[in-house]
Amino acid sequence: MKRFFYTMLVMAVFPALLYSQGIFLNEADNSSAQNHKNESELLKILPEVSYDKQLAPLTQGKFKEIGITIDLIFNTYYSGVTPFVYEPNSGTLIYVQTDRIRVPNVDSSALTGIIVLYTSQDGGENWQTHEIYRKWGKVPVNASIAVLNPNNETNPANFKYVISTRFFQLNRSTGTDNYENKGGLFLLYEGNNFTYFEYPEPGPLSNNPGTNQRWSMANMTASGAKNGNYFYAGGLLTPANEFIQYGYYGFGYVGLDAADVGSSIPAQFNYDQFKPSTGGLGSSFTSQMNLDVDAQGNVYAAVNNHFKPNTEDRGRVVGVAKSIDNGKTFSEFNKMSASIIDDFVTFKGGNPTIGVSTPGSYPYSSNGFRVIAEDEYSFIYRIFSFTSQQSYDTYIVEAYRKGGQWGMREISTFSGNKWRIPYVIQDTNSITQTDQFFDNSRQHEVQLAITADGQYLVAKWMDNRQDLVELATPYPTLVGSGQIDSMLTTDIFYSYRPVNGTQWSPAYNLTNDVWMNKGTWIPNIVPSINKIPVIEHATVRFTNPSNPRIAYPYFLQNFVVEASIRNHILVATFDGLNPGNIRNEAIQVPEGVAGVSSVDEVNYNFRLFNMSPNPVNNDGYINYQLDAPGHVTIDIHNSLGQKVMNVRNAFTDQGLWQANFSASELPAGAYFYTLTFNGKSVTKPMHIAR
Repeated sequence: MKRFFYTMLVMAVFPALLYSQGIFLNEADNSSAQNHKNESELLKILPEVSYDKQLAPLTQGKFKEIGITIDLIFNTYYSGVTPFVYEPNSGTLIYVQTDRIRVPNVDSSALTGIIVLYTSQDGGENWQTHEIYRKWGKVPVNASIAVLNPNNETNPANFKYVISTRFFQLNRSTGTDNYENKGGLFLLYEGNNFTYFEYPEPGPLSNNPGTNQRWSMANMTASGAKNGNYFYAGGLLTPANEFIQYGYYGFGYVGLDAADVGSSIPAQFNYDQFKPSTGGLGSSFTSQMNLDVDAQGNVYAAVNNHFKPNTEDRGRVVGVAKSIDNGKTFSEFNKMSASIIDDFVTFKGGNPTIGVSTPGSYPYSSNGFRVIAEDEYSFIYRIFSFTSQQSYDTYIVEAYRKGGQWGMREISTFSGNKWRIPYVIQDTNSITQTDQFFDNSRQHEVQLAITADGQYLVAKWMDNRQDLVELATPYPTLVGSGQIDSMLTTDIFYSYRPVNGTQWSPAYNLTNDVWMNKGTWIPNIVPSINKIPVIEHATVRFTNPSNPRIAYPYFLQNFVVEASIRNHILVATFDGLNPGNIRNEAIQVPEGVAGVSSVDEVNYNFRLFNMSPNPVNNDGYINYQLDAPGHVTIDIHNSLGQKVMNVRNAFTDQGLWQANFSASELPAGAYFYTLTFNGKSVTKPMHIAR
């Protein structure tokens, strides 16, 4: 037996620590998903269409389901996108996702691309679904959205939107289905029930000879200030016919009032302004770009980069460029000095001569930039503080500029694993299937938001639990990787401060359970400090018997992120001033964890134990404990959520009980058994084997 997660972590971390005579990070690592498989090949994977939507009554918990997506990798897995926004004039939450399907009776061997908008005007309690784009042979991925509502409309169909995506287009000239990277797809929605103008642009049109650099993932923002109604998109570019080499930034703008549209690679955004790659194709030191605007309509582009000539390993700093003409030209980057990081580390008891950096394989992954006022802004990220070659601390910090000066302050320390969160299991699609741990491309999912009234900043990030989670016996075996007995898991944390204040609140654990949280987002603008929405993705239970992970307990299945795996999209709202846990009682059931049958069963007056045997062939036994007498219902549902058997429906005395049933007349496959007692329900998986 092995603590597989911990073993992988040590192997991944400590070789990267050794650099020259000190301890520095080799930042030029590959993007896990892109290195893992060519993206055009990812697109062609047949989606797993058999899934369990009725996993449990999802509305029982504080998280609610707003939809299911086929693919987390091409939605919110990557950094550099802005899929979740808030429109304050109407109080509307908006989430955009891409999807792809094979449409029967059209040409089901090829993919049809889809874009879906989810909108809520009651704080996330209820959501409306709008399919706003569908094209055969054209597949948009990694969507970002910006929204304006200059006429104070109440109907989201009449808002003005721009959606930007990468997109791939089918090419059959070679006799096979090839999906070619075509750069950027921009969709302009000017109201009138989501009618749109489609504008495909391979790459920025100015300072880009031959459109050699193509659009990739783009961060978006919008402004309705004195300069007019403008949408902005900016981000790292990809060379033509390549998927993995970064270096240049592109910037685009769309002015609705004056039909002012343009795109370029500003001179300040050229590849030669930053530390060059030392690893060739597949590596880069260049960070993602964050965008925001001030009340006057000025637009700001922020990066956390190695700026020339300071390209040493400790030279990564925050820099912000400003445009006062709607993105046509930009100032030079206003850069903070690395010396302020060294002084911060020294103040915290660290030793900057040993090493300090923004760590991880993706040290630059962040959506942590917000503009507070003209030339006043904050950028949050994480840094190391080494106290020795074997010891270090990690901090979430705020680099900020105010009154013409740069400053830095601590937001929080990490309570769990301090290096990174390599929590995603991906099939490498090698000759022998193997599950491996890769870093989430958004790393610790650090984000910074501002309240709609401009009074508070809200920081949100992910952190590992301090202790490993012990798995239940029999210990599961990962595909191609052996048996494991423990894993790390994550929680969602947040902190806040008044915009005019200097102190961040204590960090608060929003979920505080042993569930695996992933793919989490808050909007860049949140409704208020008392209403902060957060999205997370949860992998659906596997029901396809050909999937090699079908035997994983659901606790492990939720770690899996792959191009063929569906994900629940869940949303909750929390009160920043009066926080409470927002874990989902119905979906966050860590089946497969030792000594825990449900995250919240400890608060119930009953326990539902794992059934035996499982898988079952004929006779099965369901054990449960009642701390008080009451009416017990035990039902079995199939993978479609249809009830196929009632095991018990009767008043039952306090005590430990065993309900038996026969599965002999049920077909083989995935099922779920649910015990309901005093209005509370717990659901667990079962399998019938023949």
